[in-house]
Amino acid sequence: MLKKRGAIVDMLRLILSLILTVGSSTFLHACLHDDGSISTCHYAQQMVTALGILLAVLALLSLLLHEDGVRKGLALAGICAGLLTVLTPGILIPVCAMAAMRCRLIMLPSVRLIAGLLTVLSLLEWLLIGREEKGL
Repeated sequence: MLKKRGAIVDMLRLILSLILTVGSSTFLHACLHDDGSISTCHYAQQMVTALGILLAVLALLSLLLHEDGVRKGLALAGICAGLLTVLTPGILIPVCAMAAMRCRLIMLPSVRLIAGLLTVLSLLEWLLIGREEKGL
């Protein structure tokens, strides 16, 4: 039963990671300027896309590999990558200062929500694998 739950968690992680990756370049993108200039929120968007790819690869590997120790390590890496994704827009890489800008209104809260869910799901998987190892 716990293995089935782990697979469900992995599928959710993969789906959310793909939404984050594709979304950060499409419907969750940063500000677009009429003059073609690039602001720092663009670089935050690029970093979120890269971290989304990393999170998707970790989730896919966790789905394909069945050794508990490896999956537990992948879940731990997912926790770290998820936290890094939460911190990227606005903290590690600044976004626009104006509250009405697209990066503040759409990208920042959406990325933090999705990345926060990914972090929680990775933590849940790490805990589920720990329970499997103990035989609970």
